Amino acid sequence: MKKKYGVLIGLGLVFLMGGLYFVKRDSKFDIEDSKSKAVYIYNLTDNKKVYGKNENKPLPMASLTKIMTLLVSLDHVSDLGELAPIDYDSYMRAVSENASMAGFLANETTTYRDLMYGTILASGAEAADSLAINVAGSIDSFVDLMNEKAGELNLKTPPTPMLMVWMIRETSSLLKIALC
Repeated sequence: MKKKYGVLIGLGLVFLMGGLYFVKRDSKFDIEDSKSKAVYIYNLTDNKKVYGKNENKPLPMASLTKIMTLLVSLDHVSDLGELAPIDYDSYMRAVSENASMAGFLANETTTYRDLMYGTILASGAEAADSLAINVAGSIDSFVDLMNEKAGELNLKTPPTPMLMVWMIRETSSLLKIALC
């Protein structure tokens, strides 16, 4: 089951991280012209870095936060069909901040699976926050779990009490998460 969700997370990395360009083999493309703030290209076959641009610069990565939210949730949820309601306060906060939402309603009964899909595919703030609260009891406790997972993956993270500003210190750390 984790493999299936690993594919979902991998696809999320491709679609959410941006800065990827699909080019013909014979086309001329200069990666240094990339508009991305940071780039890290790694050759898995030769096990070496191919190119890096600002790969050690700390950047907030909302999409990475969503991926880590799924990884941590998958570690702590055994039944994806188990009921997990939308947290009322999370819903109201998302509405008041005009955040991206997946379309759930306050106190709506959903499953962990629905919350995971709402988090990664729709970038739903209410889904991500409700997932965190259902898994760990609070967003702060969930951030602690995320930081533990980051430690397991040898990622460098600054301590933060807020899920939505969770950061990594190195863009190159995305490779470790993608291979998780």
